[in-house]
Amino acid sequence: GFETRKMPVLMVLCEDDQTELSRRQLSINAWLEVNDVTGRGPGDLYIWPRVGEDNVLVTFPSQGEDKPGAFYGELVAAVEHVKEKTGADELLIILDTAADMFGGNENIRREVNTFIKTYCGSFCVRHNATVIVLAHPSVAGVASGTGMSGSTAWENSARARAYFSRDPDGDNAVRTLSRMKSNYSVSGKETDITLMWDEGVYQLPTTPDQ
Repeated sequence: GFETRKMPVLMVLCEDDQTELSRRQLSINAWLEVNDVTGRGPGDLYIWPRVGEDNVLVTFPSQGEDKPGAFYGELVAAVEHVKEKTGADELLIILDTAADMFGGNENIRREVNTFIKTYCGSFCVRHNATVIVLAHPSVAGVASGTGMSGSTAWENSARARAYFSRDPDGDNAVRTLSRMKSNYSVSGKETDITLMWDEGVYQLPTTPDQ
């Protein structure tokens, strides 16, 4: 129910190729009533498939010292290109997934902290961007319902964390989006949002008992 500011979106997707992403986007276009048969989406949505590429933003070659990956420079250039092309002051960047872009040990707090704050955070500071990093939970994280994996720095370094989970009762169409951490608003079960998978998109249930 809250208004959100519209801004260009750059999605860096490392798990699916262009054909699959276009197929998914066509379903989303239909739901948004966007007249586009190319599978590209709205004009200010930039989908960048990176499956099979070197997508590491940072590595830690020795004693925790960080070294930018080649892709970090490519991503900076892409962000600058999108902002220049759209003339927008703000930008949303979605990075999918952490496992593809983090070249360190997920259990070492310093390395995780550097990845989140120094590298992902650089886009917030230098480009006025909001960055969403997607990550898969561990088996323990799924079992506990926390969605965690690796060092607690994954949560502590970020300003907010959400967990998208399946229905524990086994309904494959139902998901829950839980606000696990939020530095600038409340969190907890009362903020959970129930969503349903229907015709290629996640939607709010149309009736209270659905």
